[in-house]
Amino acid sequence: MNLSRAYSLAYSEELSVGRVQTPTLAMLAERELAIRKFVSEDYLEIVASFCPIEGKTDNTYAGSWFRKRQEDGADKESLQEAMRLPSDGEEAKRIVQRAHSGKASVESIESETQRMAPLPLYDLTELQRHANRLFGFSAQKTLDLAQALYERHKLLSYPRTDSRYLAQDVVATLPGIVKAIEAPYRDHLAPRTGERQLGRRFIDDARVTDHHAIIPTATSPSKAALTVDERKIYDLICRRLLGAWHDDYIWSVTTVITSIANSDIIDRYHTSGTTVEQAGWKVMERPAEKSMRKASAGVEDQRSAEILPPDLQKGQLQRVVEIDAVKKSTRPPRRFTEATLLTAMETAGKTLEEKELSLRASKITCGRSWAKSGNRLSPQGLSGPARPQLRHGPKFSRNRQMRQCHSRAIRCRASCRTPSDFPRFVQTRKRFVALWLRAKMPCWLCRLDPASRCASSCPGSRAEGQRSSSVRSSR
Repeated sequence: MNLSRAYSLAYSEELSVGRVQTPTLAMLAERELAIRKFVSEDYLEIVASFCPIEGKTDNTYAGSWFRKRQEDGADKESLQEAMRLPSDGEEAKRIVQRAHSGKASVESIESETQRMAPLPLYDLTELQRHANRLFGFSAQKTLDLAQALYERHKLLSYPRTDSRYLAQDVVATLPGIVKAIEAPYRDHLAPRTGERQLGRRFIDDARVTDHHAIIPTATSPSKAALTVDERKIYDLICRRLLGAWHDDYIWSVTTVITSIANSDIIDRYHTSGTTVEQAGWKVMERPAEKSMRKASAGVEDQRSAEILPPDLQKGQLQRVVEIDAVKKSTRPPRRFTEATLLTAMETAGKTLEEKELSLRASKITCGRSWAKSGNRLSPQGLSGPARPQLRHGPKFSRNRQMRQCHSRAIRCRASCRTPSDFPRFVQTRKRFVALWLRAKMPCWLCRLDPASRCASSCPGSRAEGQRSSSVRSSR
């Protein structure tokens, strides 16, 4: 509220500054500036279709050409860059010609098994994010629907929660809740759903705040007159709870490298496919609606959905069925949706590197670490004699150096009072706001360590020094 008033006075218009709204607006503005500054570049990507020489011609799979990378464990972004060719087409033509005349074979096959445990229960943010991803609901609309299910229909627990865990006293109610909601999902339920004890992934008293995770109540939904949107939200929450008793989702990611050899030149093509080994809790997941599925579908989803022939073997000879140079262009960063914005707000600050954080911290604390003991705060780890501790009372003024430090701290504090005290030594309103904003941050350091250098560079100290010099000159 104080900053809103200060900026409104400084710029002579009504401005709003908030601890949540301002950094969120900064993220949106930064992304928008990145989109506007983005310059799209055209490039070519060579995609070839292969099939075994000895085998069914229907067992084809596609691979994208890539240049050899220096690092073996490179990430997906570096792989995408390695697949790009100049848009003039000269290098692409030579690669296509070598593909028609070369000898193709499977160079390597690597398969990695991955697993994912059942997802934690919903809190409000996760429910809003998932509903936006599946149905395109805004965060406010999801909240209104959940609130209606809680207040009007009595079908949900308290929705405005930030916890994703249940307390031990709620466990006894789970069998009754499962019986009330299991009818539409009976074909997909895991054995003994509602009877088996859930683990600490879902039950943890220490991680339950004021309210536990969002779950259905034991009230039967058969007699409730729900709207279409309310039923969608209720269905999500029921599915998430019932999925907690399922096994892990297990899948394998298979990467196939197909090489085409031409004397000393070897061109390699990358293919990646995913095979589900155990559906697990995924059988309870609700698919996205068609409109949202088209909007979220991308190139990576198409590549990961590649179906590989079942009889591929290392060293197996392949035939090039088709090869083509596809024209593409780089795309700017996507604008935030409500789902991605909620995620960015939750993970704000995690993109900063540790070195950058430590550098900023050293600037804020003037390179000092502080230790608190009772009502005292003193600098630690300094070379030379210890700095005096700042404490109120007559015992503090024991020697001349401490009295000087104490008076210096008082002057800094006097220069950083509320805005109503500034007009007596600031001529204009804008000048007053500028001094207040500049002096507010460094002066708390002066209070903690008055003998530090920041006290001499503090705008409040400079203002005090200018005032004292003007008094001396007048005398």
